[in-house]
Amino acid sequence: MAKEWIRSGHKNKERECFFRFAIVRQEDDMLIGGITLWNNTSDDGALVGYWLGKDYWGNEYMVEAVQAVIEIAFRTLKISCIWAACLQSNHQSGRVLEKAGFKHEYSYRRNIPARNKIETWERYRIINA
Repeated sequence: MAKEWIRSGHKNKERECFFRFAIVRQEDDMLIGGITLWNNTSDDGALVGYWLGKDYWGNEYMVEAVQAVIEIAFRTLKISCIWAACLQSNHQSGRVLEKAGFKHEYSYRRNIPARNKIETWERYRIINA
């Protein structure tokens, strides 16, 4: 997954990327995940997306990373809000967002061409107060 994330950096042309961060474990500088903040001109906010290697799930690494990106987005970039979405079946990702301070907004259905099926997504948002 790490190699795919690194290679994908230049492929996402439909959204302007603010920042892409590597999530590195402090004790050994091991790349364990990634987090990206994209411009979302439709609501003067940003979208956050992330991944974490399966071996590192359940250790609060992602909550810490999302909180750090929120801090940068709100204090440095002066972004008004950040939103995120995850599959309804990905309870862990929804929990990460809630622990980081996001509030659930709504559910929606979307076609996922790579999976060749329509799936339910959950949308979350945090507002810069």
